[in-house]
Amino acid sequence: MLKDSQFRWSTDEGQRRLIVTGEIDLAVVRPFREALNALIAGPNSRAYVDMTAVSFFDSSGINALVHARRVAAREGVELIIKPSPTVRRILEIVNLRAGFQIVDPDDAPLRDGSPS
Repeated sequence: MLKDSQFRWSTDEGQRRLIVTGEIDLAVVRPFREALNALIAGPNSRAYVDMTAVSFFDSSGINALVHARRVAAREGVELIIKPSPTVRRILEIVNLRAGFQIVDPDDAPLRDGSPS
């Protein structure tokens, strides 16, 4: 449900990040996809998506991430995801973990393409 999900922006050292919280399902996939597209369209060589507070992630969310990965690759943008255990597990189950650059949730905040 949209009321349980949030898409916020944060800027750290000049790098814009999308922070996603709550549940990602069919009810919120449209604003999730729009937020991902806006992040990729920005003037960045890297697109950071912090999903450490995502508690539910279904096939519609997977589809949005796969689409974002394709768009990012076409635009020359590196898509970097910091997943919650739930998101990480789902990506592993559907054999997509290797398709994304994953940052460990226990690492410091996303900066310059790598954990601090």
